[in-house]
Amino acid sequence: MYALQAITFYECQNLVVKNLKIQNAQQMHVSFEKSNGVQVSNLTVTSPEGSPNTDGIHVAGTQNIQITDSDIGTGIYIHVFIAHLFSFIQFLL
Repeated sequence: MYALQAITFYECQNLVVKNLKIQNAQQMHVSFEKSNGVQVSNLTVTSPEGSPNTDGIHVAGTQNIQITDSDIGTGIYIHVFIAHLFSFIQFLL
């Protein structure tokens, strides 16, 4: 079963994501899957206070991802989900 996602980056190499703003996704706001060499900066992820089951960032099967200068605030709590991470992830928020 797949969750609803606002945006998914799938099988990307040397991906750069800058100045992206996502609001009020139904479940997952942004997902990085089976990718390598991901650089994310100035990402803003928000949903209303009290929203249930909202993941800010979902990372699965992705290597070498760096997320900097970003604001992640989703629902009842901030949620960053990491599954099957093989190598390196760095958050500098």
